[in-house]
Amino acid sequence: MANEPVTVQVLQDVLQKALQQTEKNILDKVNIQLQEILQPMADQINDMAKTLEETSEKAETALTLSKEIQAGSDSMKERILLLEAATRKQNVKFRGFQEDPAETPTLLNIMTTWLAEVLQCEEDDPPVILKAYRIGNPNKPNRKYPRDIMVHPKPEEPQS
Repeated sequence: MANEPVTVQVLQDVLQKALQQTEKNILDKVNIQLQEILQPMADQINDMAKTLEETSEKAETALTLSKEIQAGSDSMKERILLLEAATRKQNVKFRGFQEDPAETPTLLNIMTTWLAEVLQCEEDDPPVILKAYRIGNPNKPNRKYPRDIMVHPKPEEPQS
């Protein structure tokens, strides 16, 4: 090449090769810099995707547990209704007892005493009443009859 005359074509070829080499060097440096910038972002995206997947799994677990709790709650509500219905069967309603505004605190005693007399119970074995109360609105004007009395007797113990 030292003996050859320098022509425009030779100069163009040399410049072309130099230009290509420079372009390649620039692209390599840009790619390295882009890799350095993008790699942490890719790592963050992967971490976020992993966190999102874990959160999704936890949400699915929570939803499943919520459905199980709801089913259990419905079952418990049904059991409570059955128990309430069973205890209501033992309730006794009385009509026609005159009302006295001062009776409220002693209505339980009044009903226990009255039932013991009517049922002719022994003094040492009176009926056991858990609750006694009037039902209906106490403030209803022009009431023709006294309010009914609801009595909740103690359930009898099952005999073995």
